[in-house]
Amino acid sequence: MKVIIIGNGAAGNHAAETIKQYSPAAQILMVAREEYPLYSPCALPDCLAGDLARNQLFLKSADNYQSSGIETLFAQSAQKIDVKEQKIITDRDVFNYDRLIMATGSRAVIPKLPGAHLPGTFTLKTLDDLDKLMDYKSQRAVVAGSGNIGVEAAQALRARGCQVTIVEARDQVMPRLFDRKPAEMLKTMLENTGIQVLVGEQIKAVEGRKRVELVETEHRTLICDMLIWAVGLAPECTLAAEAGIELGKTGAIKVDRQMQSSIPNIYACGDCAETYDMVSGHAVNSMLWPSARRQGLVAGLNCLGMATEYEGSFNIVVGEIDEKPFTAMGLKGDDYQGPVWAMEGDDHRGYWRILLDDQRLIGMQVVGELKYCGIVGGLIRNRTTLQEIWDAVRNPRQKMNSPWLAEAAYRYMANS
Repeated sequence: MKVIIIGNGAAGNHAAETIKQYSPAAQILMVAREEYPLYSPCALPDCLAGDLARNQLFLKSADNYQSSGIETLFAQSAQKIDVKEQKIITDRDVFNYDRLIMATGSRAVIPKLPGAHLPGTFTLKTLDDLDKLMDYKSQRAVVAGSGNIGVEAAQALRARGCQVTIVEARDQVMPRLFDRKPAEMLKTMLENTGIQVLVGEQIKAVEGRKRVELVETEHRTLICDMLIWAVGLAPECTLAAEAGIELGKTGAIKVDRQMQSSIPNIYACGDCAETYDMVSGHAVNSMLWPSARRQGLVAGLNCLGMATEYEGSFNIVVGEIDEKPFTAMGLKGDDYQGPVWAMEGDDHRGYWRILLDDQRLIGMQVVGELKYCGIVGGLIRNRTTLQEIWDAVRNPRQKMNSPWLAEAAYRYMANS
């Protein structure tokens, strides 16, 4: 059997490794636009900040692919998929497949604004992006967007000695991850590091003669010599759409629970795939490394006829600001279509916020100590009820010693 994988990220590599593990004789061809072996995009800001050497970004070497029996065509772009003849056409050749795995990833969104592509404007999505940023000298930088990438990029530039301003169109930082109160705490923490944070402002234009010099918002003009676009990512699905593969409501490739697309023998995984959220059950485009790896495994197994279902994507993001950690997991308040109530606390360990629907845990946000977050994450994944947590808290054999869970259970039972 010949399997072609388009993409060389976490999803594509885990699919390839899974196939080889269970079917060593399978022929695998991996096609990817970038010229590099697998690296960690999550660590790019660490390298930009000077905390990590460039060679430490790589998770594989070229020899690793060869020793695993995976043929690679790096720096080669897939141009077309012929679904009837089961072949792909690259910019250099034509290849037939028995199974095709789309792991084409995502791309950084750049708004259609005047000056948006001036010299001195960047994204931070790929290793090439990092190399361009490292070669560029800046004193005043603007970061558009305050999601995880934007916050990490801003801190990295501040560590390099830049004056940094974050501009966020929504009325709080990290709007897709946190509710308002913890978001305000994170904003204050960023400002305490010397980063200016402007929320509720949208960039309207970028100006400059030979390179970026000014960023215009609705309320002010910001002088700068660098602008990083961190306003979001979009699934890279052009190739799939042109082949007639169905896209879902999120704009990503629609797949079933076996990660198979609308076309037989074609699977999708990673940033380009639309799956469903484990907690809400709604369609999502999860662009997280753990999701990509699990989806790649499921796609690989089903390519081999080993029927396996994807359990759903689970949102969890962990980061830090000025060495103080934070996490968001599950859903935030306005993500859930139905009644949501929250319990929160603030003590020497930091701030915690637990979200529940009628009786179950659906999300948690923490700024500070993360010691018990793994336990909570597991309970959210399992849709554990507070009655079950209450029973566990009362049972000494269970050793349910998370103070957050205990307090949540006590409050819930007191109000029941």
